[in-house]
Amino acid sequence: MAIYSFNSVGTASDMYHPSIVIQLSTQIKCRILGELPAGWTYGWKDGKVFSLDFNDSQSYIDVEDAMTRINAVVGEFEAYLDTRDVESTRAIMLLTAD
Repeated sequence: MAIYSFNSVGTASDMYHPSIVIQLSTQIKCRILGELPAGWTYGWKDGKVFSLDFNDSQSYIDVEDAMTRINAVVGEFEAYLDTRDVESTRAIMLLTAD
């Protein structure tokens, strides 16, 4: 499941800080995708990856600009995923999942 949000920044209610959380259906004990693109991190809990998280380093004053940024990040992440070896990733998931 993927969730995006616009967190307000500080006390300014008109500033938008985009973030994305992709919750994994299986918790994995390693960095399954290797090094993630800039802005992306692995979400860890109890030594297992449970999500892939993006937090933008910029804030936006216009919600449409923030949404444009979310769409661009999703497109960039999809392009990154296209560079991963699907069969190897599946094999690692089978070997490291609980």
